Parts: sequence; structure tokens; C-alpha cells
Amino acid sequence: LPSFVHPFSAYSTLTFLFWFHGVVRVIVFLVFLHIQKLEDASPMLCR
Repeated sequence: LPSFVHPFSAYSTLTFLFWFHGVVRVIVFLVFLHIQKLEDASPMLCR
């Protein structure tokens, strides 16, 4: 690989990891909210 490719490759990899980390956090947050809603609704469903 030419030397000028490496900084761009490292930058794009960091950008992707940063973006991916943000997406994972959003997904985990949404799943957590969904589970809380299910737990709140489960007593009503059981009756």
C-alpha cells in the first residue's frame, strides 16, 4: 500500500468505529426501553 493511503485508512476506520459505537448505543438504549415497556405491561397481560 502507498504511504498516503494509511492515514486515510486509519481515519476512515476510526470514523466507522465511532459511528458503529454510536449506533450500538442507540440500539441498546431502544432495546432497554422496549424491555422496560414489556415489564410494565406484563402484569396487565398476566391478569
